Amino acid sequence: MSFSAPLGLLGLLAVPAVLLLHTLRRRLVTRRVAGLFLFAPDALAEDAGPTRSPLLRTPSLWLELAAAAALGLLLGGPRLSDAGRAPTLVAVLDDGASMAAVVGGEAAAERARDVVRRRLEALPSDGTATLLVSGRPPETLAGPRASRAAALAALPSWRPRRTAHDLAPALDLALELAEPGASVLLVTDRPDPTVPDRVEVVAVGRSASNAAILSARRFPSGADREALAVDVAAWAEGPLPTEVVVRAGEDATGPEVARATVVAEPERPARVTLTLARRDGPLFVALREDALAADGAQVVYAEPLRLVPYAVAMTPPHVAALRLERLESAVDGLVAVPVEEAALVLADAEGPAWPGTTRVVVAPWGAAAERDDWVGPFLLDRGHPLVEGLSLEGVVWSAGRGAGEGRGAVFAGTQALLAEDARDGAAVLRVNLDVERSTLVLAPDWPVLLSNVVERVRASLPGATARHARVGEALVFRSARATSGARFVAPSGREEPAGDGTVLVAAPREPGVHRLVAGGRELARWSVAFVDAAESDLRGAGTVTRPPRRAGAVQGEAAASDEGASPLVRALALAVLALATADAWVLSRGRRRRVAP
Repeated sequence: MSFSAPLGLLGLLAVPAVLLLHTLRRRLVTRRVAGLFLFAPDALAEDAGPTRSPLLRTPSLWLELAAAAALGLLLGGPRLSDAGRAPTLVAVLDDGASMAAVVGGEAAAERARDVVRRRLEALPSDGTATLLVSGRPPETLAGPRASRAAALAALPSWRPRRTAHDLAPALDLALELAEPGASVLLVTDRPDPTVPDRVEVVAVGRSASNAAILSARRFPSGADREALAVDVAAWAEGPLPTEVVVRAGEDATGPEVARATVVAEPERPARVTLTLARRDGPLFVALREDALAADGAQVVYAEPLRLVPYAVAMTPPHVAALRLERLESAVDGLVAVPVEEAALVLADAEGPAWPGTTRVVVAPWGAAAERDDWVGPFLLDRGHPLVEGLSLEGVVWSAGRGAGEGRGAVFAGTQALLAEDARDGAAVLRVNLDVERSTLVLAPDWPVLLSNVVERVRASLPGATARHARVGEALVFRSARATSGARFVAPSGREEPAGDGTVLVAAPREPGVHRLVAGGRELARWSVAFVDAAESDLRGAGTVTRPPRRAGAVQGEAAASDEGASPLVRALALAVLALATADAWVLSRGRRRRVAP
């Protein structure tokens, strides 16, 4: 049992008051006599007022004591809702990567752990706690309603790593888990978060300047050389000098390969380009140590060119008209193979399209004699990847009449000129084009269109679609056949099932090297970089302790308290009324006996 108005328990002083009154009260028995002259004069004398007398244990005494005790408890506002319930703490830890920033030799995350640790140690031995980590969705670090010891044991495992996110989902969950009377705490590094009234805020951040790697790319530079381009951004009050250090391997333990100084200015990223000896292995690129380590290091792999096997199933005149004999020199990464082995087939007529392949059919639709010459303006579906970079300005496009199958990507009025039909794992791209009457092949848009087609096919080849990604971007692996039992392994060692099927996808939540393993072997690995201006900018970090805005909190707690108190309050009120009625009845009955003849 608990009391919402402990001062009301002073009403229990009525108990000793009742006892005192019963010792002072003296009831004289009324006796009827024939005449007072029969009594001696000294027998008629009586002291005025009450005098102390021995306590008589009468029914009236017990009823009045019980009524006084019940009334005192009633004034204290008793509640049954917290009966047998230990104090509870619900804490939300901001999982943004900026919480790992080290300023003044100590990380904000360590200060946050100290805050929560002190709150946990302040709980009694039977106290409980729920520790939540913010994110979408939020995660549970300990609990719900874990023991104090379990929460203390789980606290050191927290490692903030997420990109910028909304704290509201975690706070909403915390309020759902918090019982009436429980403390709800948010620990962050930003001094002005928007939180519900019931939430206490403790900010442990410290403002600092910081630099980050926005991107790092490798590309060939001669027969035996390669170039490494690194873009660096700064969040500071002025120009921020730093160093870019390049090491061989996937971590900082490898031998140093190159080093360069770069000065980045706020809102103006700086680029440094290093020329290195060509190597097949990875490079570890890092900035000189600053406040936030997560955004200052990346692993850069040499991007192998994934060859696209293609075949041409056209008549020689059609090949010449489309200038396909120069396709391999115009688009990188193509290798000619037989039609049955090709992932990309260029044809001038409909034909079979096997799963995992793309067939491009360049031919006018409809009847052979029905042609329309279009000079624009053309409508392009910019959401379709095949039209990226196309303008079609000055192009004369001669096309057949009729509706083609699939999703249209280029239109002249209502007439579709380019459409893609995807079914049963295969894709058919139909180009409604009369080569002899059109100028599309002579325009710069033609090689752009072919390049888009090749890159689309390249992305669908088995293996990892790319070796580099950012935190939150999808890691995609395509398999020639269904894969089962595969797992994505994060740099921290955390594993998650990759699912079954031919396309395996994961969304990395921490930077570093991620791997895909299955059957005891590694299928692929990716370098995941942390790039997030909101978390890298530490200038807005600060320290503050803000108690709950009690107005809203008290209303919510009072409603919960009333809900728990109502049954007991009603019972005590009825008890007081019943005891008072019984006492009045007992007293009246005794009075009638004393006055009876």
